[in-house]
Amino acid sequence: NMEFSRPQIVDLVIVAVEDLGLSGNHTMEEIYGAANDLGLDYCPDETAAQVLLQCNIDLTGNRGELQFAMDPSRRGGHGFRIREHESKNYLTRFSNSPRYQRSGYEKFVFVLRK
Repeated sequence: NMEFSRPQIVDLVIVAVEDLGLSGNHTMEEIYGAANDLGLDYCPDETAAQVLLQCNIDLTGNRGELQFAMDPSRRGGHGFRIREHESKNYLTRFSNSPRYQRSGYEKFVFVLRK
């Protein structure tokens, strides 16, 4: 049996790691902690797929990818991202492990807490 959640309307925010007040490389745990302190939450599981389907995103200024903040305790420690390859956008996964490090320029999508 598959369970589907009710449709949700969420406000999404795109931020670089350095926009969270972090410079240099930081772990996912540090990134998510700083985001939480600023009132940002994880994205629902289907967010990346919906953004890919509904929005025309130019990833040129984002080093070719946009990562979606997702609960690291789910999906075997993987999250979703939209990645540009040969002028087309694709949904892929990335390591969302709390100890995995990201650079200050990398951009994430969070949900703005209401």
